[in-house]
Amino acid sequence: MWGTKGCRRFCALMLGALLLGASGCAGTGRDLGEAKLLQELQMQETTYNTVTLVPQDLARTADLSADPSYRLVKSARLKGEDARLVEVCVGRNEHVTEGQVIAVLQGLGSQADVAQKELEIASYEASCREMSAFYQSLVDAAKAQSAATEAERELRRLRIELAETDLALYQLQAEAGRKGLEASLEALRRSAGEILVLAPMDGVVRTLDSRYKPGDVVPAGHELCSIYDEDSLLLFAQTTGGSFIYNREVTVTYGRSGSEKTMTGRVVSSPEVAPAFAYSNGVFVRVDEPEAVMAERNFKGSMQVHYTMLTDVLVVPKSALSTENGKAYVTLLEGDSTIKRSVVRGPMLGSSTSVLQGLEPGDVVVVSSYHYSG
Repeated sequence: MWGTKGCRRFCALMLGALLLGASGCAGTGRDLGEAKLLQELQMQETTYNTVTLVPQDLARTADLSADPSYRLVKSARLKGEDARLVEVCVGRNEHVTEGQVIAVLQGLGSQADVAQKELEIASYEASCREMSAFYQSLVDAAKAQSAATEAERELRRLRIELAETDLALYQLQAEAGRKGLEASLEALRRSAGEILVLAPMDGVVRTLDSRYKPGDVVPAGHELCSIYDEDSLLLFAQTTGGSFIYNREVTVTYGRSGSEKTMTGRVVSSPEVAPAFAYSNGVFVRVDEPEAVMAERNFKGSMQVHYTMLTDVLVVPKSALSTENGKAYVTLLEGDSTIKRSVVRGPMLGSSTSVLQGLEPGDVVVVSSYHYSG
């Protein structure tokens, strides 16, 4: 409790000397000067600004700006080649599941090219069947040759083996050619057909590219939207520490001025439990209502924490403390007198300092003083 008190001070020795001088030297100019000084001393007062000590909490409230941060973010991209946008199937802040269609596009290829490639494959397969039949006839002919002697039988065996080898080799070459043609056909079909872009995971559509309208050509590899894992949403703020202690509950305020909303959260990473360089003296908070943050188009918020350093402690202004020979002391006002009292200081907060030893509740501590003549 703050207060002021004025105390009239007299210097007894000075006053006695002046009185004696006045009786022995009356009528002189010196007498008049001493009488004036005596009058000034009689009127001089010292006024003290004081604080009466009562137990209280050494606490602070810290406010920091908050920004959303996500540990897990994935993109839904157009793979392959450029394509023409047909439809976007989701909206911003919409919940999606893995495999859900994000957008439908149409390839830029020609259906005529697809049909031509299909005919080419059909012709190739017919040619392969014809050539396979020819090589098979060579094998059959070799097997049908007569062989009366051992030498003739060995020659027939070699001819059969050669014909079968030629047939197997041709079939392998034909199969490789067929696969190459089918791969070309698949590429043409993709290029000319429907393309679906799917959600890579469960989450919320946080960003959605609105530059492309149906009918526009979208370049290959372009990100159509980003999916944020709602469960990984955190709020981030820069802090020098000291207030945002790990696991401490905080209050989050967000929304436009005049219609602010609040929610609670809890500190999940702070400078007290992680190296300062890891998060640039930052603090992360997991909020209880992540969907509310996700719904804000341009989230602007603040995080507030009430941090109690000490409870039921005596607190004095820093200006009340002085040091002498390295020891701290305060000045107490007792009636019209002042005394010095040594103290043991505790934690400081702003312009206040806690005192752990040396003072009692009810003590009147001098914060400042000044003199004036009444």
